[in-house]
Amino acid sequence: MKAIITNWKYAWQQGNFRNILMITLLLFIALVWFYPLFFNFIEHRSGFGIQDPIVNYLKPRDNSIPIFSLLWISIGMQIWILKDKPQQALLFLLSYFIINLTRIVTIYLVPLNPPVHLIPLQDPLSNYFYGTHFITKDLFYSGHTAIVLLIGFTSVNKWLKFIFIMIAIAIAFMVLSNHVHYTIDVLAAPFFVVFAITMSKKLIKYKIAAKSE
Repeated sequence: MKAIITNWKYAWQQGNFRNILMITLLLFIALVWFYPLFFNFIEHRSGFGIQDPIVNYLKPRDNSIPIFSLLWISIGMQIWILKDKPQQALLFLLSYFIINLTRIVTIYLVPLNPPVHLIPLQDPLSNYFYGTHFITKDLFYSGHTAIVLLIGFTSVNKWLKFIFIMIAIAIAFMVLSNHVHYTIDVLAAPFFVVFAITMSKKLIKYKIAAKSE
C-alpha cells in the first residue's frame, strides 16, 4: 500500500502526467455521455451484411458467460497489476480511449448489419453504459477482442503478455461462434490496438518533451 501511495503521489506531482490523466478522464466522462446516443443511432440505421464463410460454418452458441468472465477477470487483473504503476496505467487509459474513439469512427463509417443467427451477448454492466439492452451493430471492429489485446500488448511481463493474448484469441473465437461479429471485425482489432498504443506513446512523449524544453 505504501508503494502505491508513494508512486501515485510522485506521478501526480509531475505536471504533464497530471494534465494528461485529467484530460483523459474528462474525455471518458464525455464518452460515457455520448455512447448511448451513438449506439441508439447505429442500432436504428440500415446497413449491409457480409458473406462470412467462417461465421457461417460455426454453429451459433451462446458464449456470454465465458466471454464476460474472461473479460472482467482480465480487467481485474490489469487493475491489480497497474495499481502501483501510474505511468503504465496512463498509457493503458489513453490507449483505451483511442480504441473507443476509433471504434466510433469505424462503426459509423462501416454500417454493418449483424451476422445471421446472432445470439446477443448479455452483460448487464456493458449494456448499462451502451444505453440499451442489446447492441447488435457495433461490429467493425471487435471491442471485446481489442481491450484484452490492449492489456496483453501493454504488459511488461512476457508470460502475462502471452496469457492475455491467448485470452483475446479465445474471446475472438467465441464472439464469432456467438455470431455477434464477422471475421474481419476480430482480425482488424490488433491493428487498431497497435495504432492506439503507438499514438498514446507519442502523445505522452510529446507532452513530456514539451515540458522539458
